[in-house]
Amino acid sequence: MSPQESILFYRGRGNAENVLKEDKYGFDLKHYPCLKLLAKQPYGLITAFATAHMRYLTILAKSKVIRFAKAIRLPLIY
Repeated sequence: MSPQESILFYRGRGNAENVLKEDKYGFDLKHYPCLKLLAKQPYGLITAFATAHMRYLTILAKSKVIRFAKAIRLPLIY
């Protein structure tokens, strides 16, 4: 693998980890209200929808940088 390919690969991996971290902390998924995995599935689906919705709002705000929930939530509320 060339150095450029490895940089692109690890940047993509880092972006994926940042999205997971955003879901965990931005949408408070550290504390599920239920113990069974099957019961947690709807919360994961709602979070996936909320993440896609936040990305869409970032596009509507014409931001050139991908912003996470905390950074885009306050300007949209105000």
